[in-house]
Amino acid sequence: ARGNSSTLQCRRRRPNAGSHEVCDSERMSDARELLLADDKRAMRARMLALLRVIASNPDVRADRSSVLTDRLAAAVTERAPTAEIVAVYEPFATEVVLQPFVEWCVDGGRTVVWPEVIDRHGSRMMRMRTADGETVADDRLDVVVVPGLAFTADGGRLGRGGGFYDRLLATLGDDSFTVAVAFHEQLVDAVPTEP
Repeated sequence: ARGNSSTLQCRRRRPNAGSHEVCDSERMSDARELLLADDKRAMRARMLALLRVIASNPDVRADRSSVLTDRLAAAVTERAPTAEIVAVYEPFATEVVLQPFVEWCVDGGRTVVWPEVIDRHGSRMMRMRTADGETVADDRLDVVVVPGLAFTADGGRLGRGGGFYDRLLATLGDDSFTVAVAFHEQLVDAVPTEP
């Protein structure tokens, strides 16, 4: 019997000692991964198109970014008042402008770090560095501003596909405050995730 995409695909086999079903879970797992990748690609394309519309008017992008970075500063003040090291990212031309938040951090005596993607032994990885080039260990990050294309209210996130922030978030301690800053168009009910 064949199942749909949410069940295992099975086939009936009649060996010598009676009949039983053999489930091809590996093949279904591969199919689920392909469907998930398609869902992610489609959502990324939709979100990039929305962000291009927002970015098409630089004044609107700047005004909306200003409001959002003020909210971001308020959230950090409330949730991580003693934060010393804040990780940000260099936004793409379609994302929220973070410079006012970076200035707020520096004015408040916080150290700001940015991601740097490096090639180490044939694999790409991300580390955080200060403006002076000092590498900062992930476990020292008090606040991490997380980029992404789509977000859910419960913390779900769809990034650009490199997996760098997924790996970073998995290494952070409970004391780190992670926060995303996004235009309201980037808030969705669900993002494609692995089961």
